[in-house]
Amino acid sequence: MPARSKRRAVEAGSRPVVPNLRITDRVPTAARRVGAGDVILVCPWLAGLPRESALWISALPIHDANGFVDGDLCVEAPAKIRSRLYFGVFALDRLRSCDQLLEGLRNKGVERLINLPSVSFFDASTARTFDMLDFNLDQEIAFLLRARHAGFAVALCARRGQTFAHAEAFDFVLLHEGPGAPMELVRSRPQPS
Repeated sequence: MPARSKRRAVEAGSRPVVPNLRITDRVPTAARRVGAGDVILVCPWLAGLPRESALWISALPIHDANGFVDGDLCVEAPAKIRSRLYFGVFALDRLRSCDQLLEGLRNKGVERLINLPSVSFFDASTARTFDMLDFNLDQEIAFLLRARHAGFAVALCARRGQTFAHAEAFDFVLLHEGPGAPMELVRSRPQPS
């Protein structure tokens, strides 16, 4: 069956929603500070950006979102939270090849990825312009599938209502409706017990 016919939107209510989401610019150092059901999205590129708008402006070419891969970061997280720790990476990095980015992340001890920041934050004419430049959700998904094939666990950030193939490949989908709206984690496939 062609991939296009398998496209679907993942919506809340189709699977259990993850109870707590934490987005931070650093790896938590103590498991006791993290709730039992929390999923932690570590986005080192948030450091230094304005707190209120950082997430939403992060996909703009205002900084090197994946610059932390070239820095001295070393993931040393407590064992109790490692399986819930995802690193936000700009999947459409034009400064590093996919292989360079994945190798750099693996060397840092990163095991799980999410396409954050995402070009799905943009809509209307900005989204159309990005799409003409091949900066779109399909390309982000292609990167994540390649990362999964390389051994990483992956999650997807997408605008609510967008359709996409391979939903079953992601641990969860982070749905959003753009700036100012709350984000919601939805399981896209059953989790092992």
